Amino acid sequence: MGEFRRQLDEGYIGVVSDGPGQATQVRELPADAPTVILRRPIAGG
Repeated sequence: MGEFRRQLDEGYIGVVSDGPGQATQVRELPADAPTVILRRPIAGG
């Protein structure tokens, strides 16, 4: 949990799958999610 929080604090975005082509951003590590993906925001405006 601490590592997940550290990554979020460094600017990563956590997302969990909601099915094919769907994802939800998370700010806390969900206990029931099989996988949480950490990604960087896309640069640009």
